[in-house]
Amino acid sequence: MKRGSGESGLEELMRLSRETTRQAKEIDEMQKRRAEQREMSQSVRQGLRGISISVAVGQLKQVASSELIREVNSLVNKQDNRGLRKLIIDMVHDLERYTGNISATKLEPEKIRRSVKTLAILLELYFALSD
Repeated sequence: MKRGSGESGLEELMRLSRETTRQAKEIDEMQKRRAEQREMSQSVRQGLRGISISVAVGQLKQVASSELIREVNSLVNKQDNRGLRKLIIDMVHDLERYTGNISATKLEPEKIRRSVKTLAILLELYFALSD
């Protein structure tokens, strides 16, 4: 009787060992899949970010001056967004000045329209770079 229970205990121990090994493999495979999915997700996000930036720069070409486009192109490749943020803030201040002078002088509505459109595109670009 002792021998039988000893054998069943050994068998149970072997079964538990195999089960633990199988579960460890499953966990490793699951972690590997998660890492691959994370990589793929990051790659897709980078691709979408690149498309957003490209579209914003393309839109700028339709409304902004070539000087501003050159400046934005140089800012897009930088690590931080401080330069782009400063550009947006300066443009907002210019618009405030333009609209504050409406009663004093005759403003060019086309210039204001282009500035507002440019500002909207720069904000899109800023948020695309911030992700």
